[in-house]
This record gives sequence, structure tokens and C-alpha cells, in this order.
Amino acid sequence: MLSRPSQRPLSFFLFAAFLLSLTAPYGPVHAEEVKYFFHETFSDTDPETGLPGDWSTFDFPQKKVTSYKVVDDGENGVLKAESEHGASALYMKFGADAGEFPVISWKWKVEGVLSGDERSKDGDDYAARLYVIFEYEPEKATSYDKLRQALAKSLLSLEPTGNIIAYVWAGGLGKGEVIESPFTASMKVIAVESGPGLAGGWVAEERNVLEDYRSLFGEEPPPIAGIAVMTDTDNTNSRAVAYYDDIILKPLDGGGGVER
Repeated sequence: MLSRPSQRPLSFFLFAAFLLSLTAPYGPVHAEEVKYFFHETFSDTDPETGLPGDWSTFDFPQKKVTSYKVVDDGENGVLKAESEHGASALYMKFGADAGEFPVISWKWKVEGVLSGDERSKDGDDYAARLYVIFEYEPEKATSYDKLRQALAKSLLSLEPTGNIIAYVWAGGLGKGEVIESPFTASMKVIAVESGPGLAGGWVAEERNVLEDYRSLFGEEPPPIAGIAVMTDTDNTNSRAVAYYDDIILKPLDGGGGVER
């Protein structure tokens, strides 16, 4: 007898596939033309949604939603995420060469961390996550992944998604620890921060996405297809509040350009 797949793995897969099914809002950008690919300051919002204009929300089926909104934080706007027993994401679609723009940096702040075993499906919640999503490479997909891709294509006309790196603020993992998502081998999780020690204050992060991909997946990366942020508490039935700001994708020597 075939077992019924749990809802969360399919839901997350559909989220990533949905991201990649949209039309990219930017044309090709090359490192010699600008000093960074984008710099999201959360300064401009859509008057209808209250969200930054190039970002959209994805709500998981039959899940309470995480609230995302731009709020004032002293001198500038920041993105606030508030989740209570819920899960939804905010994403931006684009296309960028990881070789030309290998560095991602950002700032985040959490009011607290979540307790749970993040290596298990029941504990797969984080106060703050930042995803880097890569283009799909069908020639490297497993038979199971191809089946899931075909299901998403058939049911929702969604294009396939590739590997994902999730940078997280963990509760149980040690800082710097790397695990495979309990839901899919195509997503690797890096605990950039861990524990409550820095909660309540802004923390600046920077990662070399190119080097991380090579280390995690053992090969050169395809183009970056988009990013997402998510604060979720559905598996642990808990509550979390996080803030995100100054998300930048840039070359190794990046340092200027046009803010968005």
C-alpha cells in the first residue's frame, strides 16, 4: 500500500516551485555594471499590501499565516514577521549568476528562539530563516524529485525548483552547524546564529553563497533563482517575532549601487 505523504513536505515544495514559476522582475545584471545585484532596505512599500513592492507572500495550504509588514525602526523601515502556530513566507523572484554575485548579507533580529529538535519534522521551525533558491537542473534530479516535480506541474502548472540553502537562527542547533532538511535532501540548513544570547538586538550576517553551495552540494551552482524569508512556528505550536533588513546580493568586492 502506498503511504500518504505528509502535507508539510509537499506544501514547502509547492512554495519553492511557485516562486520559480513567476516571471523574473529583472533582466540580466553583470558584476562589471553595478556593485551589487540588489539592496533591499524595506523603505518603499506597496500602498495596497503594505509590503515591499517586489516581494510577495506564499501561504501554505491549511496553515495559519505568518504576518509580514514593514514597520518603522528608528530612522528606517524594516520587515517585521510575527508567527503564532503558523507558517508562510515572503519571497522575491529574480535571476542572478552566483559566480558574479556570490555574497549575500543581511541584518536580522529575533525576540526569542524556538525549542525543538530541528533535525526532525516536528521541530522544523525557526524564529528567522533566509532562503537562497537555485534553478532546477533536471539531469541531476532523483526519481522521487522528478515525481514531485511532475505532480506540481500537473496539479498547479508550477515550474520545478532546484536546491535551496537555508540560513537560520536556530534554537537547538549549534552555531555553524549544518544539517539536511528533514523534509527534503535538496535543502541544506546552516545555523548562522543559535540560541537566545543575541536576541533583542540587530545582528549583521554575511555568507559566500558560491562557496556554501560548493561545500553543501559538492558541485558548481546553477543560477540563483530567488530568495525568501520565513518565520514559522507551525510544527512546534509556538510563537516567534523576527525582523529583517538590508538584504544585499553582491560581488566579492561589492559596495555601491542603487537601493531598492
